[in-house]
Amino acid sequence: MKTYLQHTKKFWNIRVGSDEFAVHYGKLGTIGKVQIKYFESDGICCKEADKLIRQKLRKGYVETDTD
Repeated sequence: MKTYLQHTKKFWNIRVGSDEFAVHYGKLGTIGKVQIKYFESDGICCKEADKLIRQKLRKGYVETDTD
């Protein structure tokens, strides 16, 4: 699962694997930073990823089609 979000001058992307996800974030026009988190199971991983996506959407981020 891949989700791409943008705010006025920021981006936030998440790519979810089986038991891990990678979050790529930063200011538009920059390389940004990447954080990878590992979990005990894929269920916990998906639950945490969904939680982060909801938080970003509440903060005003908008879903986009591309990275």
